[in-house]
Amino acid sequence: MKTARILLLVFFLNIFAPILHADEIDDITRELQLKQSEYAQTQQKIDQLKKDQEKLNRDLADLGTKLSATQENINNLATQISSTQQKIKELEQILSDRQAKLDKQQQFRDTLIVDLYKKSQVSSFELLLADNKLTEAAQRIAFHSSSINEAKKVISDLNREITQFNDDKKTIEDSKKKLESNLAQIARIKNDLVKQEGTTKTKLAQAAKEKSAAESQIQSLESAIKGLTTKQRELIASKFAASTQNTSIGDSAPVSVALPASPFKPGYAFASYGYPHRVGMNQYGAYGRAKDGQNFRQILEVYYNLDGGALKLTEGYPTPDTISVEGYGNISLEDTYLKGIAEMPSSWPLEALKAQAVAARSYALAYVGSGGTICTDQRCQVYLGHNKGGAWEQAVNETKGMVLTYNSSPLTAWYASTAGGYTRTSDDVWSNGKPWTRRLKDFGANGAYDGPSYGNSPWYHKAWGDREGGKNCRSGGYNPWLSGEELEDIFNAFLLSQVDSGLNQFLSPPDGCNSSNKGWSKEQVRDELIKKGKKEIGKITDVFTTQDGTGYTDYIYVNSANYAQTRFDGYQFKSIFNLRSIGNLVIWTSYYDILVN
Repeated sequence: MKTARILLLVFFLNIFAPILHADEIDDITRELQLKQSEYAQTQQKIDQLKKDQEKLNRDLADLGTKLSATQENINNLATQISSTQQKIKELEQILSDRQAKLDKQQQFRDTLIVDLYKKSQVSSFELLLADNKLTEAAQRIAFHSSSINEAKKVISDLNREITQFNDDKKTIEDSKKKLESNLAQIARIKNDLVKQEGTTKTKLAQAAKEKSAAESQIQSLESAIKGLTTKQRELIASKFAASTQNTSIGDSAPVSVALPASPFKPGYAFASYGYPHRVGMNQYGAYGRAKDGQNFRQILEVYYNLDGGALKLTEGYPTPDTISVEGYGNISLEDTYLKGIAEMPSSWPLEALKAQAVAARSYALAYVGSGGTICTDQRCQVYLGHNKGGAWEQAVNETKGMVLTYNSSPLTAWYASTAGGYTRTSDDVWSNGKPWTRRLKDFGANGAYDGPSYGNSPWYHKAWGDREGGKNCRSGGYNPWLSGEELEDIFNAFLLSQVDSGLNQFLSPPDGCNSSNKGWSKEQVRDELIKKGKKEIGKITDVFTTQDGTGYTDYIYVNSANYAQTRFDGYQFKSIFNLRSIGNLVIWTSYYDILVN
């Protein structure tokens, strides 16, 4: 059949206008036949590409409707996109090969169309007249008709091939455009995931920070106040959580908040020195010392009680290549982990940064010990997940291999933002004495190194909390002032607790900051005190504190209608204050005083 078609076309062309040769038609026909299988395979690939694209669009749309995405979701989509990109590249190469051959076929088709037009104008009568023999004339007419039909079929086949090629080309171009849109969409999802992870980490870090701070304060209160109820513990935790800040400074210095004017005359505010635990290196003190010309060795020596013997700065310590970090696995200690620590602003003096780098390295090595994993928030040390660069990276590089050691092992190099002029021992705060912690009067010639003349910490001397409290004691406002009557109520609660500690369960604040745990009213406390045979405090005319010279408020003195120049234990009073105070007012440290307006 194929041979007959070729002979018909050859006859047709040779007889009427031999513009085209039979071998050209034969080549084109053969090529079209051979390409049918290849084109079918190409079409299958294009159909699969469409299906892949549709699935990718569905997956992206589905992910977009979810509240959150995971890295696994994104990785799966990225794999789909990569696979689709590869398929498009393969199809583009196939089309490129087809394009060259199609150009030749298209030229042949155009020539054949012109020739067919000319030949179709010859009538059967003209063919009959062209031959003397009737039989041969009939044969000529039959060949003429057959050759025209065959030419039409070849033209039709070529037209379909050209149309299919253009359709395939458009499909692939559309897929490329959709893929670009998919890539932009997945980039947005990745960005959202990064933000989501950052928010989650921030919330987790804040929750861990609040929990740790609250637990520490509750433990302290329980040692001073007997019989705290579960609800009272929750109340105290809420109050401290409301004012919890970073225990260390972090990547940027905290903003100082001005003390608002008192709405009362007289008004009273209890201000703490330092925040939060005052154990180990005083970060703002290190800042002040560096500004005063001290180098990192001097800074470390004074804060960690280094003696050059059992306690010393060891250089060239055999640190491990990697460290196990929560959420990151094993990463390089020096080049990745330490360079991503965010515990001190990079804008601070290099010597302070170097002291911080040594402390962070020592703390991490002591924490992981012989195979542990360190967390990435303020329960341990804040790790950003990427290098900070700049002066901080320089500080890490210049102190490489330097570790604070006790008996040749890394020591737990605690540090906190602000000591309020005085550091404390770990035994003072956690009943866990370590020889590298000390009670230090952290002063220079012009005052405390973390005070206004040097480091100028916003937490050096601060009244914490808000008298309004708000829902769950978290108003977010800042007004730490008490009226005279409110202060007198706290003193009455303190006196009642001294008389009968069994009544502590009724000494929660009466203001309703935590509505599930309201305490007795001012009147109830006063009446119960009188029933116990104890005078109420009466109208206060003067109140002040004294400290023992080591950064510890030992007594609070009161002059009132019923108590003349009477002193009370400063630690016991602090504990009752943190239980009874309205709103979320708290005294953070064991060193505090009273501001009187």
